Amino acid sequence: MTFERSMLTVALLATVAFAAAGLHAWAAPPAEDLGRHVLLGLGSSMLVVFPHLWVLVYLLGTGRAVRREVAEHGAPETALARARRLLLLALPPLALAVAGAVATVLLGPPVVTGVLEPRVHAVAFAAALGAQAWALLAERRALRDNAALLAELDTAPA
Repeated sequence: MTFERSMLTVALLATVAFAAAGLHAWAAPPAEDLGRHVLLGLGSSMLVVFPHLWVLVYLLGTGRAVRREVAEHGAPETALARARRLLLLALPPLALAVAGAVATVLLGPPVVTGVLEPRVHAVAFAAALGAQAWALLAERRALRDNAALLAELDTAPA
């Protein structure tokens, strides 16, 4: 379960960095320190996206391994259904968290140019942070249950 813990740790640290970038914007308005705000925002947003993509790749890959176990080694069909359910559990919040982080970044330039009100960017940030929290919880459960599934298949008699 090392990979699972690593990705969850990275995702948690990314969440803290993303929240810190938002707090920095509140404490030091971007109009006064735009360069730093852009750097913190872009960096923390990339950090948010990274672990979610790896979790998606991991769940897709382990789903393929489970499919192979069912087809070639007679593992129960329920194992494949469980793997699919875990992917579907994580996918919506994961996608929403990634979309929220990207949307927050994309809404920054229109705020700087005066096309959008700053509160639109702030609301997008708050929504992205909420989606990130939901994704962390869903991914934690999906990764935990996925590890248990893989352990069961590994210890099952051949």
